[in-house]
Amino acid sequence: MRAKITSKGQVTLPRPLRSALSLKSGDSLHFTVEKDGTATMGKFRAPGSSLGCGRAFAERNLPPANDADIAASVAKAMAEHAK
Repeated sequence: MRAKITSKGQVTLPRPLRSALSLKSGDSLHFTVEKDGTATMGKFRAPGSSLGCGRAFAERNLPPANDADIAASVAKAMAEHAK
């Protein structure tokens, strides 16, 4: 995907990218620049935010059974969200 930078340094993110990251007006982004000059961008989430980890249980209307189930659900949701 390509996007141009305006004279004011602004970029319009293409719709497919906004959709993939679930971005909406007012959301914040974070950027990381590597030593080789590559950069990554992602949706900014405040420390401690759930990243939607409880969604798997909420969608099924089931309570988590124990700490291991919770940890597994969190790991799965975070992995899916990171894609």
